[in-house]
Order: sequence, then C-alpha cells, then structure tokens
Amino acid sequence: GHDVDTLFRSLDVDGNQRLSRSEVARMMITFQPDLSLAEQDKVFAHLDRNGSGDVDVHEFAQALKDANPSALVSIEEKVKAIGDRFHERGYTLLNAFTLFDRDGDGWLTRDEWHRAIRLVSPSHSDHDIEAVFRRFATGGTGLMSVVEFQNFFQDSVNRRAPAMPSTELHPLSHRQVSLAQQPPPPPPPPPQAPLPPPPPPLASPPQHSAEMPWETETLDLVKSCLSTARSGMTITEVFRRLDIDSSDAMSFFEFMRLIKTYRADLEEHHVKQLFQRVNTSRTGNITVGEFVLRFG
Repeated sequence: GHDVDTLFRSLDVDGNQRLSRSEVARMMITFQPDLSLAEQDKVFAHLDRNGSGDVDVHEFAQALKDANPSALVSIEEKVKAIGDRFHERGYTLLNAFTLFDRDGDGWLTRDEWHRAIRLVSPSHSDHDIEAVFRRFATGGTGLMSVVEFQNFFQDSVNRRAPAMPSTELHPLSHRQVSLAQQPPPPPPPPPQAPLPPPPPPLASPPQHSAEMPWETETLDLVKSCLSTARSGMTITEVFRRLDIDSSDAMSFFEFMRLIKTYRADLEEHHVKQLFQRVNTSRTGNITVGEFVLRFG
C-alpha cells in the first residue's frame, strides 16, 4: 500500500530500491535503541527472507503484515501506553510496585515484570514488555530495583497527556485503609541487656557520612523486627501498614511512631536524626524506595 511504500522510501537513504543492513539498523535503533548487535542481526534476517543481504519492498511489506503493529511503536510510546493503563486503573507508585513485586523482596524479576504488565496492559507483546524492562533495568543484574521502577513509573506518568484527576478508588484502597487502621507491629521481646542511650544528636548528620553506631544499632533493630520472619509481612506490606494517611510516603510523625515502638527511650531529636538517615533524598518524606533500601 501507499503507507508501506512511503515508509520504505523514507528508509531507503541511497534510493536504490533496497534496504541495506545499515539502513535497517538505523530504523531499529530509532524504535528500540537498546537492541544488541545480535538482536539486530536476528531482526534483519527476519526481514531478508531470501537471504540476499538486503531487503526489497516486497519483503519489507510482508514483514510489516506479519508483525505485531505495536512493534513499530517507539519505547516512549510503549511507556506512555502503560502509563495510560496505570491512570485508568487509578494506580499509585506503591500500588503498582506491590502488584509487580510478587514475592515482596524489593526487586522485580523478569517473570514478575512480564506477569504484571500482561495484567495491566494485555495489548503489549512479550517483545514490547521486554523492551521496556531493558530500558529501565540498567543495573546489569537482570533485576529491576525499587529506584529503577520508580523512574519507570514516573516516566510513564509524565508521558501522559494532561487530564482531569480520576475520582475512582484504586483497587487496593480498601486494603490500605484496613491495614492503616491496624496497630503498629508488636514490639520485640525485651533485650538481654538495655541498649545504651544515644549520644547528643548532631544538628543534621552529613548527607553522605556513615551511620553512627547507635543509629545503626537502632535501625538494624527495627529492620529485624520488620522482617518477614518476625512480622509475617513483606516489606512493602509493612510500609503500607505504617503509611497511615495512604500518601505513598512516610511522614516524620509516622516514622516516629515506628521508632518509638522499639526505642521508647529516644527523644524526638534522636528520631529526627534517624529520619534524616533514612530519608536520603532530604524531601521530608520517606519514599517506599528509601524504606525498602534501609529496612528491606
């Protein structure tokens, strides 16, 4: 058809009626910049059906006919489409991460990612889902961290066209309310010996300095008590339970309520010092990513 011919001519830089390996590569990189050379070779071999070393318009048209149309959509459009699905379902960052992180370990495997995207946006192909995963999971571990997921979620939301705020309740709202109404996790059994009192606090701990011994001791105590073995919940479920106002962030008041459960002897200025250790972004609210990084 005319659209295929137009697209073919736009890719045929030298105008010889055939697409070379480099011309096809230019197209692939435009749509998916993270493709490896081996993956580019595989795509080119699929286009070059007769193995001639280049692609004519008939081979090109047949490949487009057989392909999932979404394969020609850029990664940015794929991310935007997922963001649209998040908006339609009323998902917040915490809702979405909880949906994705099936085992609650604070990391997303490829399997968790693929399962969740298929649920949120069934129209995306496995290729699309994998492309977006590789776009944001840049640590080289094959896993997506909380911070990388936060970047993905924010990017997907930012790419959405401005719209009126949704008044729908998100699927986990009732669960969040019931969890928030529950009391905090039970305190640990009394230690064998009382913990030493903390020293006079710093006005504000240096942003990149190491934790002081009493800070580490206190935060590690809280981490142990919030562990799945002790609390019976995943770390993200604990966060939801402690997030009383369901804001997807932990305020100082909510953090102090947690710390005082385990260290009632601490003064407010000591708790503020601990809060600053966990709130590494210095925003005044602890994100789910910061919470998981310190207590997960």
